[in-house]
Amino acid sequence: MWPPGYLQGNPWTMLAEIERIRAVAGDDLARMLPGHDMEIFARHRSGKSHGVNVAELHLAPGHRSLVR
Repeated sequence: MWPPGYLQGNPWTMLAEIERIRAVAGDDLARMLPGHDMEIFARHRSGKSHGVNVAELHLAPGHRSLVR
């Protein structure tokens, strides 16, 4: 997997972060919405999973919560 499009910074660091995301979500990356708005953690149920901040905007039927 290679980061698509324009990339500012080190691509190897971005790949490491993608792997960190995968450690939390597994291969179900469709449920992930990476972003930079820290307010999302105040507006939605949030917590940590595998040392990563997680906010749940919507939990689809059959999915378990990642928030601990």
